[in-house]
Amino acid sequence: GRTADSFYVEDCQQAQASTHAIQNLTGQISKLVGSLVCEKDYQACRKLVDDAVRQASDTQAVLKRIQEHQRQAQNPSERSNRRMMYFKLSDNLAITARVLEDVVRRFNAEESKYYASHGQSPPKPSPPGGDDAAGGEEQRLGYAEGHGSGADLEGGAPSFSNRRADEDTQRLQRIYADLAVSQEEQQGASYQTLENHMVMTGGGELPRAG
Repeated sequence: GRTADSFYVEDCQQAQASTHAIQNLTGQISKLVGSLVCEKDYQACRKLVDDAVRQASDTQAVLKRIQEHQRQAQNPSERSNRRMMYFKLSDNLAITARVLEDVVRRFNAEESKYYASHGQSPPKPSPPGGDDAAGGEEQRLGYAEGHGSGADLEGGAPSFSNRRADEDTQRLQRIYADLAVSQEEQQGASYQTLENHMVMTGGGELPRAG
C-alpha cells in the first residue's frame, strides 16, 4: 500500500505542474487577445480562459490537501518543511491567478466590444458540472441566479453586460484572497509551534516536488 508521504509528494508535484500549466495557458490567451478577428477566435480564446480558471480552482483544492498533509507530519521538523512548501506553492498559485485575472480582463473587454459591435451579447456559460472542485454547488446557484431567465439578453434592447466574464474574474479573486487568508491563519498558528521547537526544526531541505 501507499504511504501518506507518497500522497503528499504527489500532491506537491500536481500543484506545481498545474500552476505551470495555468501559466502556459495565460501566455496563450495573452497572445490570442492581440489577434482576435472572428467569432471562432473569441470562442477558442474563451475555451482557454474557462480551462485556465477551472485549473486554478482545481489547484486550490490540491493545496487544501497539502495543508492537511502538514497535520500528518511525523515530527516538528517535517511539519515545518511541509509548511514552507505549502507557502511556496500557494504563493506561486496566487501570483499566477493575479496575472491570469489581468489577462482575462483584457480578453473580456475585447469580447464585449466585439459582440456589442455585432449587436449581440457574449455567449452565456453552460451550468458548471458537478466535478467543479471549487464549490460546484455555489457555482450552480450563481448560474441559476445570473442566467435563469435570459430575458435581458433575448427581449427588448440588447444588453452587453458580460456576466460570464465577471464570474471568471470573481473566481480568480476569491482564489488568491482565500490563499492569503489561509497563509495568515497558518502563520499565526505556527508561531507558538516554531518557538517550542526552534532547536529541533533547523533548516532542513524542502522535499522536491518535480
